[in-house]
Amino acid sequence: MGLKKQFLEKVKEHYPEFNKETDSIEIEFSGGGDNFDSFHSISVYQDWQNERKGDWNLDDDMDFLFEIIDATGVSYNFNNGGTTGRIRYEDGELTCETTVSDDYYGELEEDEDDEETQN
Repeated sequence: MGLKKQFLEKVKEHYPEFNKETDSIEIEFSGGGDNFDSFHSISVYQDWQNERKGDWNLDDDMDFLFEIIDATGVSYNFNNGGTTGRIRYEDGELTCETTVSDDYYGELEEDEDDEETQN
């Protein structure tokens, strides 16, 4: 069974009124500092207007959600500044987008002239 079909079955399990033809779902995630924080937000909408109520504990399906992220081929990195992103189902398409932080570090070393004036 394909990932999209599995995803829709899980959504339907937790949101029985979900209609794959008219409804949309967005799952946000983030992580940084050498770890993954969480899949922290889920929104399910009928025509992006009325939010549907449900009870999906995303932490229970973390491995499956990472499988979707990996299958889409997006980049992610949870080191330093980390990554934020979302998995989205809309108009029959299951997509993932991420924003990966680029961290830059530098150090200003004292110039020889500065060291002489300090002495």
